[in-house]
Amino acid sequence: MNCIRPLNNKSFPLPYNVTCIGSQDYQCHINRPEGYPTHQFIFSRKGNGTLIVDGITYVINEGDIFYLAPFTPHTYYSECDAWGTMWLHFMGFAVRQTLDVLSLNTPIVFTDLLTSSIDDILFDLTSTLKANTYENQIKASGLFYQLLMEIHQSIELKKNAKYSDEYLTFNESLDYIEANFTSAIQLNDLAEISKVTPQHYCKLFKDQFHQRPIEYINNRRLQEAKRLLLETNEPIKVIAKEIGFEDSSYFGAQFKRQVGITASQYRGGRRSNS
Repeated sequence: MNCIRPLNNKSFPLPYNVTCIGSQDYQCHINRPEGYPTHQFIFSRKGNGTLIVDGITYVINEGDIFYLAPFTPHTYYSECDAWGTMWLHFMGFAVRQTLDVLSLNTPIVFTDLLTSSIDDILFDLTSTLKANTYENQIKASGLFYQLLMEIHQSIELKKNAKYSDEYLTFNESLDYIEANFTSAIQLNDLAEISKVTPQHYCKLFKDQFHQRPIEYINNRRLQEAKRLLLETNEPIKVIAKEIGFEDSSYFGAQFKRQVGITASQYRGGRRSNS
């Protein structure tokens, strides 16, 4: 086990202060029912292990990173003979605010996040703190900020890639809506097309389009209603049924809510101005 505990010059507080950095090729069993007094990042370098926080068990694989807030009860241990880890304990007057801004402020496991850039910063931190001087602690403070930003950037890249993949699945369901919006469309059908659960489909859809699937479908139907009102002489009740509204009263209410006037007013006003 290699471990460096830099001196702590309390006369000159730093925004980010690395209090301990170390590595272990064979991670020992850690059990801290009262937690640890500083913030922690633990990096899984090779092999795998188990982490238990707040009664929840996480499987930690190679490349994972987990964060633990001060005084958070936790246990972690190896699931194989050689779980290699690296850890970083830190404090500082800017730590809490920075973690809050970057959404890194709760105990969490980041899967497959240990990039070569993060590894390089950890190497530089270790090399810098081997020289136990206050000047090197100042340099380490800057390196630690780079580490936080690199972790945050890696999280955002993974998140964007995930949403990009999930957005591609929406293309098929949107095509389905376009082809079938005049008929009854079931949420289960849209979710099955996108290969997610109905609940997850609703969440992702709202995140992406800022409206629920049924609202999107109704808006598409109302767009078609506007076209038919202007281009045909069909009765409004017939148009309502043609575009997928079985209840013409419901259609009327939805039309007025979105457009601001009734369907008959829309038809009469637009035609009189043409």
